[in-house]
Amino acid sequence: MLWMWLLAGCSMLGGGGGGQSCDLTLEGLPGSTWVMLAAQGGVEKKDHMARLRFRQKGEEIVADYTVASPSDVYEYPCIIREGAEEGDKRELYCAQEQRLVAWCQAFLVADAICSKKSLRKAGAEGTDEELNKAIIEAKKNVREMRDKGGQDWKKFQFLNNFLGNKLQGRLYVTIDEKQCRLSVGDFYWTIHNGRPVEDTNPVGQNPFVKDGGDYLWENCTDGNSLAMTSETALDLEAIREHYLETGERIGMKPAGGIRTAKQSLHYLVMLAETLGADWMTPQWFRFGASSVVNDLLHQIARRGDGHYASPRRFSVA
Repeated sequence: MLWMWLLAGCSMLGGGGGGQSCDLTLEGLPGSTWVMLAAQGGVEKKDHMARLRFRQKGEEIVADYTVASPSDVYEYPCIIREGAEEGDKRELYCAQEQRLVAWCQAFLVADAICSKKSLRKAGAEGTDEELNKAIIEAKKNVREMRDKGGQDWKKFQFLNNFLGNKLQGRLYVTIDEKQCRLSVGDFYWTIHNGRPVEDTNPVGQNPFVKDGGDYLWENCTDGNSLAMTSETALDLEAIREHYLETGERIGMKPAGGIRTAKQSLHYLVMLAETLGADWMTPQWFRFGASSVVNDLLHQIARRGDGHYASPRRFSVA
């Protein structure tokens, strides 16, 4: 098949091996685009949803990464790390810009200390002045929300202290010289219950191969969707409070703003974090969004043939 022939040549896709020499270097990545190879039915196929573009921005390397999303593109500044010991692989470490105010808020809502020392221990960079400024702003935000109290404070506390609060995306990129391609680890970092946590994103650890496709590299956002997510978080908190006070269980059916399988996962994370596994059944929680069905059909079709089908194949919700 054509894709097997393409994957056979290092010079064509950066993924083949077969005894050929590999001239890939971390310094030479700017100006190249890469897509993930996903195992489907025992065969590796390109997944164009998960793609990376490296470019030079001044003196630093920057990675634009889609996180396997149809609409999201994020910028990751990168640095090259030498191996800690002789024989260790060099890696390109790419991490999103640090949002120090959000870091500090995550500490504070969990009743943990946010100081220059705790921020630096968590990996924060910046001058003392920058850290102090972030701490002051975060404390002000937390104090204002505490003073409001009620559901406003509970929503703020929840959104700043749950595992889905991804404070920083991180990529670990190394060169697989045997296959002449990249090995990319997709992780996220957050602060949960006052402790730094690093875990894999759904993409996880995968090989990436060179690709010459012409792709859109713009991030699309939906403010309405974010607002709906916040409202749902507040409603779930209210359901939990009612259950703890009365023992009566209430179900929920959120509607509006849920258009993709990825967005539905966000809601399920909130549900699990707030109400637990007992509510994760159709009896107590279900989606009122037919658009999700369309997206699921697209995802299932993509897993079967390796690419997204035309929207005409499915109903328009």
